[in-house]
Amino acid sequence: MTIDNTLQTAKTKIFYVVILVNIIALTAYNSFEHNRTWIEMGIWGLIVILGLTYLTMLYLKLNYFFMETKGEKLIIRFYAAHPIGRKYKSIEIPARAVQSFKIVKSGFGGLKKELYITVKTPKGMFNFPPLSITLLKSKDLQDIEYLLKPLSKR
Repeated sequence: MTIDNTLQTAKTKIFYVVILVNIIALTAYNSFEHNRTWIEMGIWGLIVILGLTYLTMLYLKLNYFFMETKGEKLIIRFYAAHPIGRKYKSIEIPARAVQSFKIVKSGFGGLKKELYITVKTPKGMFNFPPLSITLLKSKDLQDIEYLLKPLSKR
């Protein structure tokens, strides 16, 4: 089974770029247009709204997320949907090592969703850092549970 949110990630990347371009364009326009105070106030209002939207998106940690099982391996790939400063990461876990998982909803009325996975290693239990799954649809969240429940019961 494969879980992939490429389309949502692409839309989010475009939205990040649109917000940044609008902030830059409105700031540049405001620096040249000084005769009307109501235009200046409206532009600063839009800049604040766009900036808050941008910061909210950064807080939610919108990520590309890919998960699949291949034989006896669980493969997870993820990276930030933000177009600047991405770090591509991949995790391969032996399926038999998965001990437990949980999906935690927090922040802004449960908009921020994170996946916590605990695996058993020869040195003991290891908790992976939380993986942001905020961009996944509810069906994808159900698919994650469907995929990980049998693995965690072993």
